[in-house]
Amino acid sequence: MAYPAQIETETLGKQALALAEEKGWDNWSLREFAKHIGVTANALYRYVEDREGLTTLMGETATRELHHYLQRRDKEYEGMDPDQVLIDISRRYLGFARRRPHAYSAYFNGKPLPGDPAIQAWLEFWAWLHGKVSDAVPGAEDACAFSLWAYIHGRVELERGPAQMDVKDAGLEDAITAMLEGFRTLAPLESPLPDHVRAVTSK
Repeated sequence: MAYPAQIETETLGKQALALAEEKGWDNWSLREFAKHIGVTANALYRYVEDREGLTTLMGETATRELHHYLQRRDKEYEGMDPDQVLIDISRRYLGFARRRPHAYSAYFNGKPLPGDPAIQAWLEFWAWLHGKVSDAVPGAEDACAFSLWAYIHGRVELERGPAQMDVKDAGLEDAITAMLEGFRTLAPLESPLPDHVRAVTSK
């Protein structure tokens, strides 16, 4: 039996993210989303088994939107000091999370496992960030890029709760600078990454 024409699998994540940004991250359900796109819940369940499955698709969309937002300054970054590039990327990353909190929640909660097609968005983002870090910290790029991403990601979550900031980027530049200098001192370092992630930047 043919599935309803209204459901376009390639746009499910984008449509669901739009609903979450309209309603708020905690204020939507699969049934509400099915109604939003004009199909029955049973029809939607043929494509996503549960909220977690739809969240993964939303996370894929949000990851691509964050990535594209950060990429917009690539031409400006040409010839710029690599440390300053990473500081600017970190500021803009935090800015995205503040301006689009529900999209960031999708990005944070939509965690595809290895083998899930949705992970490609994360791997592309990783490859781009890794390239920026490689310019600043040759010889320890895997460890440094992973630590940098973890730091910014964690800072967003702390800012959302116990560490709300009066000065939004307080200490950010110092933290990034210290991290980069520390990894340069320690280089070369073995990669701490799993094979499927390391393979993305070792081609």
